[in-house]
Amino acid sequence: MSIRTALPFTILLLALFITGCDQSALQTSSTSSATSTNTPSATSTGSESHTGKSGLSAKMRFSTLDIQVDGPLTPGSTVQLSVEAGGTLPAQQTHLGLTLPELAALQARNQGKLAKLAPGTPLPKEGSWKGRVGSGQAIQRKTAVHIKEPGYYQVIASASAENADLQTKSGEWIKNTASRSVWLWVTDSGGKVTEQFDRSLFPDGARQQPGPLTMKDELPKLPVANAGLSSQNTISNPTGVTTIYVNYKNEVTGTSEILSGARVSYTVYDGLGRERRSSTEVIDDNGTVTIPCYSDDIHGPGSYSGTIHAQDNYRLRVYHPQTESDVVGSFSGEFATDCGRQIPVRAAYKMSHVFKRMSETITKSRSFFQVQRGKIDVHLEWDVDNSFYCGSLPPFISPWCSDGGDDVIVIKDRPGADGHPDSHIGGPQGDFTVAHEYGHAVHEKALGGNVASGECPDVHYPDGAHGIRCAYSEGFANYHSAVSIESSNGYVSDFENNEFYPADRGDGDPNDGAIIEGAVAAFLWDLTDPSDESHDGADYPGSYVADVIKTCKTDGSRANGVDHLIACFQRQIPSYSGYFDTRSSSPSSFSESATEPGSWNRTDVKTLWRKNLYGEEYDGPPLTVSVSGSQYLDEGELGTWTASPSNGTGSYSYSWEVRKNPGSSWFNVCGNSSSCSWSSGQISQTLDAKIKVTVQSGSESASSNFSFVVNNNNGDPGCDAISTNRVCE
Repeated sequence: MSIRTALPFTILLLALFITGCDQSALQTSSTSSATSTNTPSATSTGSESHTGKSGLSAKMRFSTLDIQVDGPLTPGSTVQLSVEAGGTLPAQQTHLGLTLPELAALQARNQGKLAKLAPGTPLPKEGSWKGRVGSGQAIQRKTAVHIKEPGYYQVIASASAENADLQTKSGEWIKNTASRSVWLWVTDSGGKVTEQFDRSLFPDGARQQPGPLTMKDELPKLPVANAGLSSQNTISNPTGVTTIYVNYKNEVTGTSEILSGARVSYTVYDGLGRERRSSTEVIDDNGTVTIPCYSDDIHGPGSYSGTIHAQDNYRLRVYHPQTESDVVGSFSGEFATDCGRQIPVRAAYKMSHVFKRMSETITKSRSFFQVQRGKIDVHLEWDVDNSFYCGSLPPFISPWCSDGGDDVIVIKDRPGADGHPDSHIGGPQGDFTVAHEYGHAVHEKALGGNVASGECPDVHYPDGAHGIRCAYSEGFANYHSAVSIESSNGYVSDFENNEFYPADRGDGDPNDGAIIEGAVAAFLWDLTDPSDESHDGADYPGSYVADVIKTCKTDGSRANGVDHLIACFQRQIPSYSGYFDTRSSSPSSFSESATEPGSWNRTDVKTLWRKNLYGEEYDGPPLTVSVSGSQYLDEGELGTWTASPSNGTGSYSYSWEVRKNPGSSWFNVCGNSSSCSWSSGQISQTLDAKIKVTVQSGSESASSNFSFVVNNNNGDPGCDAISTNRVCE
């Protein structure tokens, strides 16, 4: 998207500018905005105010100032920025600049400097260039920036003419500077460019401030100097960095895994043990965090210490109520021996593994469904027999949820008994459970609410026939898990092959898949997996499934069973004759506001739910055809008929035949066309005739007859004694 606004040629200047004291450009606003979501670039052009307080007229040296943004606004992506200034008056030496204040602060932090700059200190620029601009010409320069963290970042463009005249020959004052700013909203799902600071973009619970996205319960990501801190508290004479490498041992597989995405809080001390710096960093994809080494001329090298926390900056926190902490490890060392080295740190297994798998789940879930919810707490509980999401359960059922609120996931932290033999940490079942419970949390907070929750028995299974509401709630969570975990996990193939149908346990009908959570998950899976099975013609995006679930209603209420969801997916209330027997009645209406994919097909949806929920080999309704057209004709009059086929699997071909009287032979007329015109010619008697069309589509064929009458009026085409429309005279 491109927005271009011409700078006015005259302005009224402030009195201070006349004396040369005010050389700063005036930042202005615009009602237009540019966005960058799926589009690769956005351009913003701005202008300065043309009215000053002094009432003096002035001429603008720069007519336009553009900022263009190219590239995906996602964390870790490279964004191309360009600034272009157009000249009204020539400038022998034009200085162009691009500044990102929040990014400059982050870079200062990463270099071991304080993010707070002293008053009057100019911000470092991402780009600074000089060149000549002629009258009516433009100068453009480009640079690339790398924004690692989600957040809201300002881009400021400036243009100034150095050593330029302040007046024209006719005595008009000249404004020799211009500036413009836009904001970059950077998120995992793709951001946007805005002209103003838009507070509505921030998710619930986030601090509405520039810079990296920070939740209200988090430490700030841009460290600042404490009040009264002397300049000695900055790191002097840094001689390199110490790299902390964080991993944990997977106790199920016996292998080491990198703990990427978690937070590390560390403190740097001088040689006397006095605190000189502290910061909180996120472990990168390589499992590392770097700490700038400290040394001064008097006391020599310093030391460091830190803790590792099972939480990231905006999505997830894993907490153990028994220890009342999210800390999974700690470290300390001396820069004299560790500077320039990589120091391995082993984190605790359980909380680290749940954090790692949940973090991977969140990333895949957001990418697949194209929705996201706010930060969530995950508690590892010893004294429970199952894992659950608190928002899906009434409070009196889950006393463990009351301390942390309803939006909490509880993961069982020990092997149980009485039907719950396994821990839910690690291994195929543990990884599946983590993604399953997050599916409930997504359903509740990002997909409109889970009105079917809380209807399951205390012990329920994918192959259990429990109830239609339970099967819908748990079935979606199972499906969410299957699309969010590694494909090698055995649960994925179980849903792919519908291994949980028919039911092996539960009190319901084992052949009614609408009350079996595993069968419901298999149906949803087939909607979005590749259409490479004989019964599966659907290959829809996960965002479509999310939109249907979010907006589907029957009789004005949110869907609370797979039957309701099917009505929205196939855009037709399904048959309840022999299906969905646990429902007391069928809905009379449905609504949804999702955009159907171009490949959407009602027959494909019907085929999938009948196959997965009832084991039927349903190929859709049979091919049919109907005929409409002339019913009464005079002798020699031309009649026309039209065929209307439906339920074909491809293109249609047509053949037409006419029989003049009962008992006579059929003969071919017309050609391969959906309409046919035919005349009897001269006849000796009235014809009680029929026309027949046969339609072929794929391997199917269908026929239909249409009766009509041709009146014998002894060669007089104007006489029809049969039709009620015409009378012989």
